[in-house]
Amino acid sequence: LELNWPHPVPTLYLAAEHDTLCPLDGIRELCDRTRDPSRLVSLGSADHMHFSDRVEEAHELFRNMGSMISGGMRGGPDIVSVLEHMKPMTELISGEIACLFTRSLGLAHMDAHLQKDARASGFLESDLPSLFSERGIPISVD
Repeated sequence: LELNWPHPVPTLYLAAEHDTLCPLDGIRELCDRTRDPSRLVSLGSADHMHFSDRVEEAHELFRNMGSMISGGMRGGPDIVSVLEHMKPMTELISGEIACLFTRSLGLAHMDAHLQKDARASGFLESDLPSLFSERGIPISVD
């Protein structure tokens, strides 16, 4: 489907390195298929629930659901198998770090493109992996 919208729509994808529900390779493919300008930033040592409130509780609750579910979803992946591949929260980053990642990049993206804020644009154009690494937040930019 080709859209005739004449204006660029800056798109920022935020993803989790170990996302078992929306694997990073699939998000990369989606980003590659998105009209420029688009960018993908992934959070290291994170899974799908790192983009929700109360990450630690939500992640472990979801991860342990496998024993309560029988069979797969019709036409989709076997959810029990997906859940079995989820890392325990003790092997992933904290919800606090995930919140800082999501909040800082989401707000900077909106400020840069909706408010035309030069500081936000400068932040997004900086060496994000180094900047986040200084704060103990592992990221990669595609």
